[in-house]
Amino acid sequence: MTRSELTLVFGQLAIPVIFKQTKSPNTVSNIKALVQSNSRAAESIINSFGVHGKQITILEASLTVVPEKFDKVVIDGTNYVIEAVSPIYDHVVGDTMGFRCHTKGKL
Repeated sequence: MTRSELTLVFGQLAIPVIFKQTKSPNTVSNIKALVQSNSRAAESIINSFGVHGKQITILEASLTVVPEKFDKVVIDGTNYVIEAVSPIYDHVVGDTMGFRCHTKGKL
């Protein structure tokens, strides 16, 4: 996927969320993100993060910091703690264009 394709997807499907950085300087950002439930994810993701966890995709341009483990994302008033972060690369250029954050649910 390219940066322009991901931006188009965000324009259609992204929802407002609040990103809260755990470490200093404790940045709080109102951003848009793609949010998916783990209930239909691959078996390895369900085994790692549970069926009620979330996959939250954030554009790199939305944040001033890189998301890390223990940062929080607030979705509709519910706090989700990030357990793992993986970068999303533009397959044409090779630059980082976003981050896929995994949160835990019930195992």
